Amino acid sequence: MTIHPAPNTEKRFNLGAWLILSIAIVFFVFSFADLAYRLTLPTDGWEVNEANDLPGFNYLKNLMGNYSPLQAGDQVVAVEGIPADWQTMPNSPKIISAAAVGR
Repeated sequence: MTIHPAPNTEKRFNLGAWLILSIAIVFFVFSFADLAYRLTLPTDGWEVNEANDLPGFNYLKNLMGNYSPLQAGDQVVAVEGIPADWQTMPNSPKIISAAAVGR
């Protein structure tokens, strides 16, 4: 007489487990892509306060420790007559043409 074990009807991953695994993978991939993107952005090595009511850029701390004419607490309100804010500075052709690596 041979005794056969009952067939196992339980699956290792049900639909809920696959859903949670998929969400976790998407979250991980998005986080890694966001980190990789942010590491490619140029920086001058300064921490800038974006959330203030003052116009321009408020420089807080030199993160890289490199020489800079800026000092902690300096506030840049205009560059070459163009108001310094997050909307106009990156799109200004005058500023873009004057920018050069190593200046």
